Amino acid sequence: MAYISKLIAMFREKISILINDPESGVYFHEDFFNQVEFLPRENLFYLRKENEQIENFTKENFNGYGFTDIYRRNENPISIEDKKISFG
Repeated sequence: MAYISKLIAMFREKISILINDPESGVYFHEDFFNQVEFLPRENLFYLRKENEQIENFTKENFNGYGFTDIYRRNENPISIEDKKISFG
């Protein structure tokens, strides 16, 4: 039970957890709306670039009250379905 509490607390904070070894690591990014997405490690470079673009977009499009435009993400290059990852 303590493990689940720690996991929930981790995702309540705005965090990026990077394990730099793309062969054995995992990349987690929790966005501002508490959405969590699990993706294959082959997307690591793409995800880092995408996060940079989103950060730049927010700086350029925030007027002090809200955003003046909408950022639309592209599909991830490789999905869990593509990798045939089983959760069972």
